[in-house]
Amino acid sequence: MTGVQGGVQSSNGGLASDPASVKVTITGSDDAPTVTVHDLVTADDHSAIKGSAVGADVDTGDVAGATPAIADKLHYALVDGDGNHVSSLTTTHGTVSINADTGEYTFTPNADAAHLVKDQTVDDSFKVVSSRVTVVWPVTRLRSRSPSPAATTRRR
Repeated sequence: MTGVQGGVQSSNGGLASDPASVKVTITGSDDAPTVTVHDLVTADDHSAIKGSAVGADVDTGDVAGATPAIADKLHYALVDGDGNHVSSLTTTHGTVSINADTGEYTFTPNADAAHLVKDQTVDDSFKVVSSRVTVVWPVTRLRSRSPSPAATTRRR
């Protein structure tokens, strides 16, 4: 980001020099996003339970005067046993899936969990990660034109 400009002057009593400009250029660093989750507890071994991952990223790209126009959007994923980012996976006692855009995840106990007797518990776990997807907006001049007679519109 280029932006801060100021002036420096020296003086000896009543006389002063011409101002000298100081230019400061700040270059952004790549700070990793963070993610926060809360443990899930359910008393129902037959039904899905939902939770949410909440991510944060100080590198938003939303800085006045910065070039190019870039913004970071967080996406969420589960982490499988090999370290891959996936949208769903099977755990020891169920399955879990995550919405990549919102961070909402759903854990569904498997048939094995249904065999638990009253007050018996088992623990299960999965990993969630937030990652950054960078979007660059090119500056384009748009001009309205009438559609050509050969143009057609298709709806899906």
